[in-house]
Amino acid sequence: MASFKHCPNRPATTAWRVYCRGKSYYVGSEADAKRKVEQLEGGRAAFSPRELEEYRHAKQLLGGYPLIAAVRHYMERQSGETDTTVADTITAHAAAQAGRPEYLKKKTYYLGKLAKDCGSRRIADVTPRDIEAARMAFRSEWMKNDFLKHVRILFRYAARMKITRNDPTDGMTERKVTPSKVILSLADAEHMLATCAAEYPRILPAVAFQLLSGIRTSEVCRLQWSAVRVGEFIDISPDVAKTHERRVIDYWPARLTQFMPAKREGGVVALPKAYEHDKFELVRACRLTKPDFKFGQNAPRHSFASYAVARFQDAGKVALLMGQRDVNILFRHYRNYCTEPDGFAYFGEVMPVNARSAKGQ
Repeated sequence: MASFKHCPNRPATTAWRVYCRGKSYYVGSEADAKRKVEQLEGGRAAFSPRELEEYRHAKQLLGGYPLIAAVRHYMERQSGETDTTVADTITAHAAAQAGRPEYLKKKTYYLGKLAKDCGSRRIADVTPRDIEAARMAFRSEWMKNDFLKHVRILFRYAARMKITRNDPTDGMTERKVTPSKVILSLADAEHMLATCAAEYPRILPAVAFQLLSGIRTSEVCRLQWSAVRVGEFIDISPDVAKTHERRVIDYWPARLTQFMPAKREGGVVALPKAYEHDKFELVRACRLTKPDFKFGQNAPRHSFASYAVARFQDAGKVALLMGQRDVNILFRHYRNYCTEPDGFAYFGEVMPVNARSAKGQ
């Protein structure tokens, strides 16, 4: 409970004492003392002399315009908080990316989930909890990470266009993705190559290189046709290799030649930035036509390692072809057990009679 009283022994500017909760405040008049009591009893912090002067100056500048309306106008116009909805922001962002149809197709897929959950809400009101709830709708961890990446780009665009300063993705981290141990069966590998040849022929050489030569995705996107000697070897230069160490893949399966185009100029992948999206769509097409099709992250490289070990019965040679420093990495991360006949069948070769599996018969 606040109270005040007059102190005649003090200077006129501090002659009135206001007391509340063990603290004393001194003002110059009874009217100021009453206002101070109202502020303290209403739970509002007392204004300093400087704040009072700023308030009086602001009222003069407004010329009768309500202060609360001025603050709201400032928040909406100056701080970038508008009434634009999430759906409208996504539409504007998509229009800005109209020149990149492949990229836009992937972006629309991920942002469509956000629009479904929060489309009618103001983009300034979206919270990290909303983003996380939308992200959990995706099953795989790498798709969750892709979703977060596209949402983060959306909010950066909104801030750049002064739609909002709110960025709920700030502080959100990507999930740790553990490489899967899924390898393609012989039937799934054949189905993937056949589907790619029919629907995505422009990435067929790259997919064949990954399946039958074990080249990493980042490497095949940088690989030039000048480094490929069809029927002989593939030269992975330091600027192409992920490890920045040159290696030569001198194993060329006979069936690999049928996936090589007649005209070989420039890069193996014509549009490197769209390759991941094209491969993602390829996997979706494979699953539509073959419901039991199983595919995981790095499945082509895992498949090559597993079938190559079964084919050559030499882990050291396979590690060298894959660019691994030792066989321990190969056995820990890549190799799964396959039979020797499957190893030969995967690369389209006939197992010789004197193969190791035949010696025990």
